This record gives sequence, structure tokens and C-alpha cells, in this order.
Amino acid sequence: MATSNATVVFVTGASRSGTTVLARSLGRHSEILGMDELHYFGELASPPFPQIGRSEAVSRAATIIARSERGIWNSEVLQADRDRAEKIIDGCIGDEGINAADAFFETIKAMAAERGKSIPCEQTPRNIYYAKALVDRSDSVRILHMVRDPHAVLASQKNRWKRRANSNKAIPFSEMIRVWVNYHPYTMAKLWSGANEIAQQLSDHPQIHIVRYEDLVAHPERTLKGICGFLGVAFEEAMLEVAVVGSSQRHDGGRTGFARDSLDAWKHVLTKNEAWVVERTCARLMARFDYPRVADRLPSLGVIGSAARYPIHLLGVLLANPKRALIQIRGLLGLQD
Repeated sequence: MATSNATVVFVTGASRSGTTVLARSLGRHSEILGMDELHYFGELASPPFPQIGRSEAVSRAATIIARSERGIWNSEVLQADRDRAEKIIDGCIGDEGINAADAFFETIKAMAAERGKSIPCEQTPRNIYYAKALVDRSDSVRILHMVRDPHAVLASQKNRWKRRANSNKAIPFSEMIRVWVNYHPYTMAKLWSGANEIAQQLSDHPQIHIVRYEDLVAHPERTLKGICGFLGVAFEEAMLEVAVVGSSQRHDGGRTGFARDSLDAWKHVLTKNEAWVVERTCARLMARFDYPRVADRLPSLGVIGSAARYPIHLLGVLLANPKRALIQIRGLLGLQD
């Protein structure tokens, strides 16, 4: 078990499901530190989480700090990061070292405390694949899983590669290429199903709460009050003032709130072929989460062409980023740790 009982929140979901806007909303709370994606689990530690010594724990904590402070694409570890990491790890490590998951918990708890907050909130979407191991490791873990209409998820994935041109963040050109190569309607639909199938299987767990993106956007106050109740904190009005900018929210100047026009934007992005593929692939879970089907008729021969290109797509995914490809393949196969 972790060495302290402070709550640790993970916002998970299939990629492009609204994890960023929820984490930013939570970060407006006086007790919660909203953090960016840290990509710790699956990259720096995987179940079964091993015991690690001081040197390794400090190295991993310093990487967490660097990624939190400067983003995943500009996360070179500085001496200042290492100094902070040493102080954190020395305050919680035992004679036999520290568990790799606990090193993460204690690092982000300490980072929250440094900023006068009591609850860290991390938002790497794919942490849903490690959800069972995380809640089994510590009863202080709370997982908020975001579910979004797969039509909208595919539309966002389809246009995601354009973020580099429209973003003020230092997104590498290689990342833009990787995202562009990664898009295929069948792959994205299977990843949506894989992530949400795991969440559905764990939906009765007391440490896991499923949130529909559409409910958050259409009824933000009611939905956030429910989330606050789950986390054991009081609702605060400031949580409604989230900036309309980022991963699932369109950039709209200084506007705040939740962009309802994001709900149906996919209708102008997806082709009939893509809608048909996602509905055939995700039909059971779409019904479970009350998402309507609109493509009842078999579309044109474009589906056959899309299927023919699929092996080339998979090869491109493997070449672009083998490590992330392995995580995607696990998602496609419905595997979890």
C-alpha cells in the first residue's frame, strides 16, 4: 500500500474522450491539482509493480516532475527536478526500497502539497488499462473514466494530426506524423471499445466512476456535483469556468465553460463509410452508453478500400512508434494488466 492516504485521481478514457477538459475542470477546485498526461504506467512502470531502490525511484520521480512542469515532449530532467525528487523519495522510501506504483503516488501527492493542494489528478487516458492494478494497489485511488460518443472520438482522432499547426505547444513533427499514421476508423473504433469494455467490467467497483462526456457538457454543474461526491470534496463554482481550449475543446479565445457545439461536430467530419465502421464495431457498447446509430445502410465500396489499406496502416503504426503500438495492440485485443 502507499505510505499516505491522500486521494489520487486518475482521469481515463479512450483517447479524445474529454479527459483533458474534465481534468482542467477538476484542477479549478481549491483542493485538486490538475496535471497533464504523465505517461508513467506502461512506460516507466507496469504491473506487477516491482520494488525499486532509491536511485531508480529518484530517477522516475524526477521524470514525473519534468513531464509535469514542461510537458511530455520537453521533459529533459534538470538538476532542479532531481533535487525535488530526492527530497520526495527520501521522505517515503523504506529500508527495502519502494514499490514502483507507490513512487508515483507519493511523487504526485508531494507535488500537490507543494502547491497547497491535497489531491493530485492525472489524466493519461490509457491508464484505464492499468485501472484494476491501481485500485488493487491502493484504496486511496479514484478513477474517473470518460466515455464519449465514438463518432465524435473518431472525428477528433481524424483531425488530431492538425494540432501541431494550430497549437502553441512544442509538438514535434514526428508526433504529428505518428498521429496521422495511427488513424484508421477500424483501429480507432476497436481502441474505443477496448478501453470502455474494461471500464464497463469495473463499473461496479467503488473506486471507479464512469462519466459520459455528453452529460458533462450538457449538464456540467449536475455532473460535476456527482463527481465531487464520488471524490469526497465539496462542489465549487470555479469548476465551471474551465477554458474552452485543448484536447477535446476547441480553441475559442478567452471563452470559458463547456462547448456544447462539440457534441455534433462529428457529423461534418466523418464520412458515411467511417460512421458505418464505427457503428458495426462498437454496437454493443454504444447501446450500453445510449449512443444512437445513424448509418443503417451498407455504404459504398469505400469500406472495402479501407479494409484493403488496413495492413499498410498497421505496418505504419509499428514503424512510427513500436512501444505505443504494443499498447494499442493490447487495446485492440481487449487485454489488460
